[in-house]
Amino acid sequence: MRRGFTATATISRTSFLGGGRRGGGGGGGQKSRHTKNTLSFPQKRFWGTTTTLMMMRSGGNVGRRRQDDDFDDDDDSTTNGETMRTPPPPPPPPPREKCGNNKEKKEALRREMRTRLQQHFPKDKTYSTTPAEKKSSFDDEVSRRMAKASRLACDKVVALDAFKNAKTMCVYIAHPKLREVDCSSLIREALRDDGKKVFVPIVDDRNSNVRFLRVRDPVEKDLEKRTMGIMEPTEIDWRTNEKREDLAAAKEKLDLVITPGLAFDKTCKRLGRGGGYYDKFLSQGKGKEAVKVGLAFDAQILREEDGAIPLDPWDVVLDVVVSESHVHHKE
Repeated sequence: MRRGFTATATISRTSFLGGGRRGGGGGGGQKSRHTKNTLSFPQKRFWGTTTTLMMMRSGGNVGRRRQDDDFDDDDDSTTNGETMRTPPPPPPPPPREKCGNNKEKKEALRREMRTRLQQHFPKDKTYSTTPAEKKSSFDDEVSRRMAKASRLACDKVVALDAFKNAKTMCVYIAHPKLREVDCSSLIREALRDDGKKVFVPIVDDRNSNVRFLRVRDPVEKDLEKRTMGIMEPTEIDWRTNEKREDLAAAKEKLDLVITPGLAFDKTCKRLGRGGGYYDKFLSQGKGKEAVKVGLAFDAQILREEDGAIPLDPWDVVLDVVVSESHVHHKE
């Protein structure tokens, strides 16, 4: 028998036959009998469901495995409180310097940046054997570091003239597992100004597209958790019971777009997670004319020895890249 875990399925014959009593001629009923069938499955790692929602943090076509990589460090499957054995990992892909084309170079750089972020903001991987209070303390400390860095980066964005002068802006909603800068303080600051309109993204899976819907204060009441746990605006505004204002239908021009990403360099090039949503949005229509600001942690900014982010014709270079320690402007 192949090595694997064992699952036990209990099937009720009476329910399978469609009644509480067994059919047949007269006579009394018979108690339900149960048969236990033991099924053996080969070992398998159950990756999270892939959706286009994760692709919107993006720049090109994405395969299922790569998108799930963003969640790997928090995705250990467990059975009866014990971490399941998983098959050995595949051979490592070639390093970036040995990649021949931009697609391979981008994939290699994405792997490097995921590893760098996981090392910079680690999660406690020993939770199956570590006391709960110790894990909680460890994760709380990481969360505090991320929150502090996020506030510092957002404060630098708020100080930009592009933010002060913007009347209409698009801002993303961060997902903790993706280790993105949390924009909540920036959004609240913008909503304090009655003269500013804030739009946040919602993914249209049917058309593989992203739309931006207007939110108001308090923004928490305008959002709901959707696929993969990402917070998105509700289609209906609870204040008016009508559809939210869509950026595409807004009369105003778009002044500012705050974009996420996986990696940035000091010349304001951006590498997304592979979906191409933001590159498409920023290269046409209202997004093309707006000031484009990338928001990142210091760990996401490429160092001199890392080289530059490879560019394809459809990639959009940003105007500004902001982290907790630096503000970089396009050359």
